[in-house]
Formats: sequence, C-alpha cells, structure tokens
Amino acid sequence: MRNRIERILLVTAVFALVGALAWTPPAAAGNVTFTLYGDNNNGWGFTASTETTPGPALSATVGDNVTLVLRSTDGNTYRWYLDVNNDSTRQGTEPRSPNFGTNAVTWNFTANTVGTFRYRAQSNPAAMWGMFTVSNVTTQPPPGSTPFRLDTSLMIVLGVVLGFVAILVIAGAMSRKKQHEKKA
Repeated sequence: MRNRIERILLVTAVFALVGALAWTPPAAAGNVTFTLYGDNNNGWGFTASTETTPGPALSATVGDNVTLVLRSTDGNTYRWYLDVNNDSTRQGTEPRSPNFGTNAVTWNFTANTVGTFRYRAQSNPAAMWGMFTVSNVTTQPPPGSTPFRLDTSLMIVLGVVLGFVAILVIAGAMSRKKQHEKKA
C-alpha cells in the first residue's frame, strides 16, 4: 500500500513539474507613442524641422496600442493611414486617423497585422509616406528572469516540486532499507 501511495505522489510531482516547465506567461501588449509632423512638400518628421520623404521608420509589436500625435506644419488638413496592402489607397480595414491640421490630434489604434507597411497621408500618399513595421511577439526573457527564461515565481515553484520529489525519493529509499533489514 505504501509503495502505491509513493508512486501516485511521484507521478503527481512529475506532472506538476512538466506543467510548470510548459507554462509560459502571456505576453502583454505595450503602448507606443509617436509624434509626427506632416508637410505636403517635405513629408513626415518627428519634429517640424526634420520632415522627409520617406518619413521616420516606426515600429510596434503585434497587439501594441499605438498612439499617434499628428500635426500639420503647412496649414493643410491631412489624415494619416497605414497602407497594409501598399496600393496607395486607404481600404476600409486599414487604420486611419481623423482629420488633423495645425492643431495636434491624438489618435490610437491596435497594431494587429505583422509585417512592414507604408504609412501615408490620405490626400498625398505618393509624397507623404514612411515605413511602419509590426513585429511578432518576441521570446526575449522578461526582466528578472533566469538564463533559462524562467521568471522568479516559476523558479520557486520548480524548487518546491523538486524538493518534494527529493523527499519522496529519500523516504522511499529509507522505507526499502527498513524492509530489507526486517527480512534479514
């Protein structure tokens, strides 16, 4: 009977260990913010004096909340959009800002398609554009993790499970030794 309980506990401990090793915490979406200045003749820039075509490269990770602070420096009204299919025409599913002019507009969207796309001004997509890259979630170790990419709480769980298994092994060996001594 005792060997049966030890086996059940050992199997449970092994399943707990495997489950702990297989568990991966979900990646949290981030928040990224860009301020862009637009000019029909010069393109896009992070400041009013650095506008170029192409505009500055922007990047986010899939699932990120992207906030854009948009402002026109030439007095014209624009709409920023992400040209996912690169046809220079805004499609209904492509993220598009509200109209903005010399007064800044803050607008956000979720980066939900992985790839590298052009962002454009809807009124002048050939002259006002830049590149926007949306990357997959990386498997970089989180801050405070171990070289094996296990966070601290997971290491504690693993330590407890391994300690429990070690106690079971020692208790089983001692029990067998006592049984062997009684027979001898």
